[in-house]
Amino acid sequence: MPRVAGGQGQYFATMSETTQSVKNGGRLLWVLAIVSILGLAIDLGWRIYRELHPSRVLIVPYVDYFARYKTVLSMFKVDCGRYPTTEEGLKALMVRPQAIPAANWHGPYFESAQSLKDHWNHDYVYRCPGIHNIDGFDLFSCGPDGVSITDGDDTDDINNWNSTSYMRKFLWSR
Repeated sequence: MPRVAGGQGQYFATMSETTQSVKNGGRLLWVLAIVSILGLAIDLGWRIYRELHPSRVLIVPYVDYFARYKTVLSMFKVDCGRYPTTEEGLKALMVRPQAIPAANWHGPYFESAQSLKDHWNHDYVYRCPGIHNIDGFDLFSCGPDGVSITDGDDTDDINNWNSTSYMRKFLWSR
């Protein structure tokens, strides 16, 4: 459509040109809004996937479990003057060992015996004094297969002494 002269070389848009540019601007806003919503949906989906990925669901709790065991075993040590021996094992956190006076033992330190099992329902392996933590204890899970050929250093074992254990590789590589 031709433009109407406004005097001294100025041109003014006609009503239909103005209406057309407003429509085009509105379409652009709709496209931007849809792209933004899709971007937010993809970001939210990615965050949910990362949090709920099956391997992460099984491994992340070990950070909490090892921290919890360290706390509980430290409580036992404060109450009883020492960590449980290898022979007493983690069961000493549920049932008072005979060598500990009843006045010193303030357990059970866990609510249920299921806490003494890993996420694959295998017993944790506990040693005190530890081979790797000489002044403390060694604690490890044999992982999903329930077998440890290297006594805690298999690629799927999760332990409290090796900074390159499966758990730490998995968590800190993200």
